[in-house]
Amino acid sequence: MARMGDHPPSVPGAEKPSHKRGRQYRYYTRVRAIKSGRAACPSASLPAAEIERVVVEQIRCIGRDPALLAGVLAAARSGIEAEVSALRAERGDLMRELARHHTELHKLAANPAAGNAATGRLADLHEWIQRDEQRGTEIEAKLATLERERVSDADERAAFADFQNVWGQLGPAGAGAAAGAAGRPRGV
Repeated sequence: MARMGDHPPSVPGAEKPSHKRGRQYRYYTRVRAIKSGRAACPSASLPAAEIERVVVEQIRCIGRDPALLAGVLAAARSGIEAEVSALRAERGDLMRELARHHTELHKLAANPAAGNAATGRLADLHEWIQRDEQRGTEIEAKLATLERERVSDADERAAFADFQNVWGQLGPAGAGAAAGAAGRPRGV
């Protein structure tokens, strides 16, 4: 969204405060300039307020265009649904693996003739079961979080329609963080 010449956009992690005469000024600087020095990057730093204003205006435009809003909401929902689907598939795989481990565990425990040879395998099975049960708990927690965070289409549309009020409630720090996250392209 915000571009600095022919270079990738600045990123929120590169937001830097500057203090002059007791006042704090926020601006964005490319990470390469921070890591390698200003000479490594010909693009100047940009005031945070300008970048955030552009991001906010883009968000307002989304809220005013019903087709664009529908597309943005569908894309966001699609990403969440893909994550939920992947977690459910992983949970199914874990349940099948746990069932196999438990079946083998019961067979080994029921066979006293297996003796010492089975001891190592029993230990491995217990470890794998514990690992898989822990991952299952993590998956359930993530699925529950995603479900709790699910927002209805009507609520999303209302938030975009009343964007000015929502934005105002964030306060300067929250607004800057939100603008930076909204302006950050994927993979940067």
